[in-house]
Amino acid sequence: MTNLMKSLAVMVAVLFTTSTAANAQGYSPDANPTSVDSISISLIDSASDACWTNLREVREYAEEKLKIKGYNVVADEGKYTFTIAVNAFRDNQGYCVGSHSISIYKYAVVDGISGIHEIGFLGGDGGRDKDSFNRWVINMISSMIAFM
Repeated sequence: MTNLMKSLAVMVAVLFTTSTAANAQGYSPDANPTSVDSISISLIDSASDACWTNLREVREYAEEKLKIKGYNVVADEGKYTFTIAVNAFRDNQGYCVGSHSISIYKYAVVDGISGIHEIGFLGGDGGRDKDSFNRWVINMISSMIAFM
């Protein structure tokens, strides 16, 4: 699968899950350091108007928390991807509104059919904050990794 196809598949999966889930979460027993050979972190920034500004802090925080839990975090493509996505904008009252999610997945081929094997998801629609989603994202990472 080419990198472009992988990127498109991820974007579609994240957009679909964030647009249909309201505070949804789910975890597989496979979401543990023993089952996950390697994991990389991916950020999808679809926020505007300074609704998400701490991307570097988010990446470093997620890396540190995953390593503490025993995960092999790699800079390049890991077997699994820990994707943090934010889609937000400022409304006419100045609030950031939108959605945020985290998903953990890998690409898999089963019986000749390619697909995404998701082992964890946390997120949903309906976020609203006067400042930004920065605090929300850090809290969401903490909650997600606590279950892994």
